[in-house]
Amino acid sequence: MKNMKLMKGIKPGSQTAYQKHNLKAFSSNEDANEAFAKEMAALSPTEHLQNVNALIRKLFADELSRPMNKKIRFR
Repeated sequence: MKNMKLMKGIKPGSQTAYQKHNLKAFSSNEDANEAFAKEMAALSPTEHLQNVNALIRKLFADELSRPMNKKIRFR
């Protein structure tokens, strides 16, 4: 259900969905997978962490905007 909410606001080709706007056509899935692997290998570990952090913040924006309850409760 939550994923459906996220997908409604994303338009194909918009900056909210993709960081880079490079569109390539491949003759096979193997060529596409190889190109994707090369792109990922070219990124530094810091860039990977920044991308993951940005994705997590987008996916969990509602949860991150609410204040946390830090009280410990024992039953």
